Amino acid sequence: MLARTDEYVHEDGKWYLRTDKGVKGPFGDKCEAQMALLYYRQRTRWPTPRQLRDFMGMDSQSLRSSALV
Repeated sequence: MLARTDEYVHEDGKWYLRTDKGVKGPFGDKCEAQMALLYYRQRTRWPTPRQLRDFMGMDSQSLRSSALV
């Protein structure tokens, strides 16, 4: 799992996630970067753009439940 030193960086209108494993992105907004990190923590791999869109389409109850795992 990634360290708690994860950092969201906004640069040139895009969002990036800086982790101890390197930089991921760009993402369209901070929420998308946060969702990508949640996806990674659940599945131990980074999502493709399509996987992230599908994941973000989950209903809010599912997201709250998954965040507690």
